[in-house]
Amino acid sequence: MSWQTHRCSSEPDVVAPDGSEIRLLTQIRAASMVLCTLRPGQTTRAVQHRGVEELWYSISGHGELWRSDGMRDEIVSLEPGVAVNIPAAAR
Repeated sequence: MSWQTHRCSSEPDVVAPDGSEIRLLTQIRAASMVLCTLRPGQTTRAVQHRGVEELWYSISGHGELWRSDGMRDEIVSLEPGVAVNIPAAAR
């Protein structure tokens, strides 16, 4: 086992195709934690990960997150303190 301590960079590690800024916080063998920054009015593109589950936690701002498992759709209002999960194979 290795210990990791990371400080969030002021610059993104990568800018996603939809323009969201991604900063790697830490990672282990089966998971990673990132900070994803969206600018006011910015929209991301829904993606379906077959083997990846996601956890989202809103730290500032307000917005909406759409998710679907193919049988039902849901729009979640995001604001500071709201956490959501996106299971594998969901969009």
